[in-house]
Amino acid sequence: MNLEAFVLGCGGMMPLPYRHLTSVLLRRDGDLFLFDCGEGTQVSLKRLNLKWKKIDAIFISHTHADHVTGLPGMLMLSAQVDRTEPLYIYGPPKVREYVETSRQVLDMYINYPIIIKEITAPCVVHEGKDFYIRAFPLSHTKTCVGYTLEELDRPGEFNPEKAESLGIPRGPLWGKLQRGEEVTSADGKIVKPSDVMGE
Repeated sequence: MNLEAFVLGCGGMMPLPYRHLTSVLLRRDGDLFLFDCGEGTQVSLKRLNLKWKKIDAIFISHTHADHVTGLPGMLMLSAQVDRTEPLYIYGPPKVREYVETSRQVLDMYINYPIIIKEITAPCVVHEGKDFYIRAFPLSHTKTCVGYTLEELDRPGEFNPEKAESLGIPRGPLWGKLQRGEEVTSADGKIVKPSDVMGE
């Protein structure tokens, strides 16, 4: 798995020309997640040439302005492309009100589903095939939520030399072992994945 984090903004309360307000993009293979969306988030995304169109979910920690003022622009920007998949927005209470009020006041054109989930207790908020994102409370002057991305256990590294020494030739049987299936060697012995896979 390839996991990259891009700090799009780290300034508190006041953006500066080269230090935008709080926002981090996490790229995990084909998945893109945005954590907070301060003013200037769009500029940082474009400066880094990141593929913002594929952002699957936005996670808001709290509703102080320096963490959410970029959200209306991101929602409108996403409507400029042929997006059909939903955009998930997670955050503490008031996030829904902020998004819906902004849409109404700005008369936003949105051509894709927006699914907003407000977090009131620790829980798993977002899941993928082999990971999940968990929310938990933080101490701040407003209701505040932290997030962790946790990956499910993956098979260990395959040892080709060990497989060959056990009589398993290179080819489809190696794939079966790597998928967790037992195979039979040329001399009739059962070879288990644990015989050729690390932890």
